[in-house]
Amino acid sequence: MTNNVSFLSSVRIIENTINFKIFNSEHTVLIPSQDINLLTDIYLQIYGHPSYLETGRQVGIGLDDLHVYLNQYDVTNSIIVRLRNNLDNMDQERVKSQYKKALDNWLKLEENLGATYPGKGIGKDRDIAKRNLEMQPISANLSKLGDMTSGWGGNLHIFNFLYKQIDLSTVSLKKVIEHYNSTAMEPVDLSNLGSIRITFSVGTCRLFSSAWSSIHPLPAGSLTYRLEFNYHDPLIDKVLSLEKKVNDLKTEISSRLKSILNAVGPEGQITKILNGQKDMVTEDFKPGLKDRVITLNNQLENCQREIKSLQEQMNIIQQNSIPDLNKSIDRIK
Repeated sequence: MTNNVSFLSSVRIIENTINFKIFNSEHTVLIPSQDINLLTDIYLQIYGHPSYLETGRQVGIGLDDLHVYLNQYDVTNSIIVRLRNNLDNMDQERVKSQYKKALDNWLKLEENLGATYPGKGIGKDRDIAKRNLEMQPISANLSKLGDMTSGWGGNLHIFNFLYKQIDLSTVSLKKVIEHYNSTAMEPVDLSNLGSIRITFSVGTCRLFSSAWSSIHPLPAGSLTYRLEFNYHDPLIDKVLSLEKKVNDLKTEISSRLKSILNAVGPEGQITKILNGQKDMVTEDFKPGLKDRVITLNNQLENCQREIKSLQEQMNIIQQNSIPDLNKSIDRIK
């Protein structure tokens, strides 16, 4: 079993592989409560595979009718709808080709196992694989999250090959909730759930359903899941706005400084006037020379005041933005 948590700026990831068996028919993931008010969405990847066996048999049993709960709400059907929608939006020939390759590889494994394969013959599984590939659309194979009737032990079911041999985009929990709420008697509000738990159960879960059975479906098979938590801190928007304001002020200061430096440079109009080089002043600059000199001096003083004011504004903005940025980073971490 693996259980890894990593932090990537405003994204947190939890991934795990679990093995279901008798007295271990469900697994619950507690979503980190830190900054849960900043949580914008959870993206889900799930797929099944045979159980890891402790006996001498070489091929385990796959998942049968996995259910997914958000707290006490059974959102399994909505997840299936989203998975099927994602499959339908893909190039169908590519999906069929990837599924066929995955099935061929599994049938080859059965063939190589020979007499040690616990099934009733590879011929039956070949017929089932052929039937699965002929299904239209291909997503129609995904009526459940794992199906024991799809090949021996359910090992030919399409759920076993998602995100491994079959390319598929992640499922948005926000869209899952939207679909669930469209038909639910009791709508789910992610922001009002408080602590959030996602539970994976073989069959209906004993924690939430009176219809739970300890033997049907058989608690078997393995599940790999990956949960990507996306957060957005409003402070980030503020920091980005402050950063833009600072950059705009820098650009404005740079532009005005360039204008002033040109005027007071060796060939600048102010320098020529101050040096008494009136004959070198351009014709369009001569009329009202005295008034223009006074005006230029005033503009120079104004520019100096503006530069000082802009620099003070920049200092204030930087003093305010850096602590906010640090707070934002701390909250994300």
